[in-house]
Amino acid sequence: MNFNFYELLKLKKDPFYRPIKNLLKFHPRSIKYYKRAFTHRSSNKKDLNGVAVNYERLEFLGDSILSSIISSYLFKNIPTGSEGYLTQMRSKIVSRNHLNELGLELNLLQFVDSNISEENYGDNIHGNLFEALIGAIFLDRGYPYCKKFIFDRVICLLYTSDAADEEDSVDLGGRRII
Repeated sequence: MNFNFYELLKLKKDPFYRPIKNLLKFHPRSIKYYKRAFTHRSSNKKDLNGVAVNYERLEFLGDSILSSIISSYLFKNIPTGSEGYLTQMRSKIVSRNHLNELGLELNLLQFVDSNISEENYGDNIHGNLFEALIGAIFLDRGYPYCKKFIFDRVICLLYTSDAADEEDSVDLGGRRII
């Protein structure tokens, strides 16, 4: 998708553009996906067809994309891992607790459009927003950008030189992944 000068100028004038660009570390092409990724169902927004506009469908898509990229990464980087072991490792990486930590670390709540207070979002809002963001990236820029974002924001954070629990980590060429 090529942008002409006027389309890019219009996009950059959107107040949501710069904060999202800073979060993503690349230029979004369509802000609408990111706005949807941070729209809570309490906002009661609907599209022209009367369909609810919120992050829940993007969350579903993002969950699948995230799982696919993590699965591929583990498959390639743990050649001796059995199916069960790889499944267990993927489950740890994409666990609700870990996704909540990632969403909290990225301060995704700052972008939420909602009609309720933060106390009423529920325990998993951070992880839900993270998955919705992955879905938005996929729709906006495709699989390669999703992969890079996940590598930069998920996989690189998994490495540590002194894994806290050696039993729950795996050695990847001298580095440990928790």
